[in-house]
Amino acid sequence: MAAESNVQVLSFCFLLFNCVFLVVGLSVGGCGSWILFDGENLLKSLPSDALKTVAGGLLAIGGAVLLVAVIGCVGVRRGNRLLLLTYLGLLLVLLLGQLFVAVLLLISRNKIERGLDEVVDDTIHQYGLTAGSSRDRLMDNIQSSGRCCGRTGPSDWLRNKYIQNLSQSSLDVFPCSCFNSTQPVFDSSRCSAANNTLLLYMQGCETLLHDWLNQNILTIIGMDFGLILIQVLQLVFSVCLYQGFHKRAARKTLRDDSDHAPLDETLSDSDSVDHAPHGQLANDDDLSPDGHSATDERLPENGPQHFLSDHQQQG
Repeated sequence: MAAESNVQVLSFCFLLFNCVFLVVGLSVGGCGSWILFDGENLLKSLPSDALKTVAGGLLAIGGAVLLVAVIGCVGVRRGNRLLLLTYLGLLLVLLLGQLFVAVLLLISRNKIERGLDEVVDDTIHQYGLTAGSSRDRLMDNIQSSGRCCGRTGPSDWLRNKYIQNLSQSSLDVFPCSCFNSTQPVFDSSRCSAANNTLLLYMQGCETLLHDWLNQNILTIIGMDFGLILIQVLQLVFSVCLYQGFHKRAARKTLRDDSDHAPLDETLSDSDSVDHAPHGQLANDDDLSPDGHSATDERLPENGPQHFLSDHQQQG
């Protein structure tokens, strides 16, 4: 009874942590989807193959977590040891995959930073050439919310093709997001520093972007290692549950054998009576008081042969 209670407690803990495992795993997969498919995200435009590998790995981890969690729930609810072994094996494979993604992200951290700088420089260079560009809107959001201008400073906008076409030789025209006001005074997307009512942000956005990138990297790594910690606990619960299911199956087999044992003994005794040797007496009731068979007492004293001749004479 105590062993069965232990199995039930372990099953409850397993299912509880499996739900947490599923939520965190889907969150990790969501991070990969955000990096790969969000058009309003600078990371999507990064040329880094390592980042794309990490994002694909995160997305694959999310899908694998969903599959593994379902297998674990079904295996525990049914008490199926084969499904539980499958769950254990997939957990180990998933654990190795997560370690690979985390290590790759840490190793490629500086390379991703350089790629982010290149994307920002290219966005500044191409700014305003395509109407309604998502990267232009993203750059405006970064500058207005971060209260910064350019990557290293306002001078970065001198490389913008539109400003070069205007033959502007002085720091006079910038995107309106570089000012403390969003009211354009030069054209629809640019403002002039000549307007004394506007304050130009002199700080570049590089530090802000690097902090944002590092914060996201640390968040992803933290979620990944949190998922690994949950998997270690799940491995412990799975091993204990497997042993509990094995002992429960052994007890059930022993109980079934003990239930069939009395019936087998009864059948064995019946077979021994039916197969007793011919002529052997079954019990002492068939014996007369003097020890002779009752059948012998019914025969005449002359014996069987005289008895047969007497009958022949009467015939």
